[in-house]
Order: sequence, then structure tokens, then C-alpha cells
Amino acid sequence: MISQLLTGHHDQCISVRASRLWYYRGGLDTGEIKEIRMVLIDGQGDSIYATVPANLIATYISVIHETGVYKFGRFRVSPHPQILNPVENPLSITFTAVTVVQPVLSPVEMFPEWAYSLTSIGDLPEPHDTPPRLVDVIGVIRAISPIVISEVNGTNIPVSRRCVILADSSGHEIKINLFGDAAFRFNGQVIHYHGQEELGIAVFVGMTVHSRDGISELAGCRWYINVDIAEINILRAELMPTFEPIAPLPAPDQIIRREQVDGFYPTEPWLRC
Repeated sequence: MISQLLTGHHDQCISVRASRLWYYRGGLDTGEIKEIRMVLIDGQGDSIYATVPANLIATYISVIHETGVYKFGRFRVSPHPQILNPVENPLSITFTAVTVVQPVLSPVEMFPEWAYSLTSIGDLPEPHDTPPRLVDVIGVIRAISPIVISEVNGTNIPVSRRCVILADSSGHEIKINLFGDAAFRFNGQVIHYHGQEELGIAVFVGMTVHSRDGISELAGCRWYINVDIAEINILRAELMPTFEPIAPLPAPDQIIRREQVDGFYPTEPWLRC
């Protein structure tokens, strides 16, 4: 179990789900993978941050996949990183050349799918360039902007951006900023369509408070919309009497390219990404 891990011991084993897995590319969507990063969760619901260093990426990149369940052994346990820790656990795992990976085929249902520790919108920390921990938030989607593509200040590098307004049952609102690949993975068309008839309750994980302009995603950000978890069901019950359809939000900057919506008719369910 994750709760029983100790630093300095290399013969420990855990069975976990890779709740989140992403490739760190130095802050870019493309380019050389510098590290594999994961959030692991065990059958008791405890989670821990894990990494595969650059020199071992080729060894593990094809054998570990997001949502998969594995038994890991012979890894290194250390204190968690001082900044941008995606979970509350004070420890973290680093894979080594002798780390053992064994797929767990059954019963995988005992392992939760999602690892999160929610901070209410009204209690978000002050903006920080290098916060000690990332934040996870929950709220109802009130508005979604189109994607815009603009240039990074002082460069010719294009960046895509989408904004989402999230609100809680107390009326607090926060702007979610999604950049690059995340802006496209968040399918605003489908989500807006379904949000005309039912509440869209979302949990966003792996966020950082971004100056005074809301919160922003990092590479390991994920969102879970209308999934069957207690916090979403409770918020839905609180907000149902005051249902408001999701509104279109003005573009976050000068629009260079809008999403193409002509002839669009969604058939997909709510997205879990």
C-alpha cells in the first residue's frame, strides 16, 4: 500500500492504477520527452507522484499506460518535489533500471480511476510562479470560449488558448485557462451542446493559480465531466434547482481562428479527458 512506503527501502512493492500519465517536454506540447510523470492511486484511494527519468524512458514508455493497473517493485522512494507536486503525499517514487513492472489483470475494479484533492474555488491560494502543490477544483461549467491562436509575447511562437468559466454553489467563479493541446482536447462544441439541457459538473486536476487571470493547466492536467463521484453528485443536487445553460464566452484575445461549427451535430457523450 502507498501509505506504508518508506524512504531508503528499494525492495517495496505496490499495486496501483496509473490515474494520470503524461510526458514532460520542458513546458512544450512537442519535442523531446524529458521525463515520464504519473499520479498513481491504490485500492485504498491513496495517491503518490511517480517519475521515470530521461535515461529510462525507452525502457518503460511502451509498458506503462494511463488508466492501466500495475504491480511495481524495486523503485526508489524519496521526499516529494518542492514545487508543483500534483498530490498531497509527502513522498514520491522514482523508477530505476531494476524497477519491475507487472500488469494487474483482475480485479481492476478495486482501484479508483481518479486521484484528486479538491480545493474550493473561494479558497484557492494566492498566485505563485512555483507553487509547492498543484490544485484540483470542482464546479459547474458556466461558459466556454472559442479557441484562439496568438503569439507568445515578444516571440513568433503561436499558442492556442481556450477559457472556461467554472462556478460553485456559493456563486464563486474562476476562469480556467487551457493552452496548446489541452485547448483542443477540451471539446467545447460537444460540452456546450450537452450543457444546454443538463448541468456540466467538472473536476479539473493539476492546475496552477495563474496571476490574477484565473488558473491554468500544466502538462498533467485532466478534467472529468459528469463522472459518477460523490462530489459531482452532491454539487449537481445543489445546483439543479437553478439550472443555467452553458453560455458562449467571448474569445480570450483577438480571434485569429475560430472553431469550425458549420454542420456540427455531436454524438459523443460528455468528455472525460
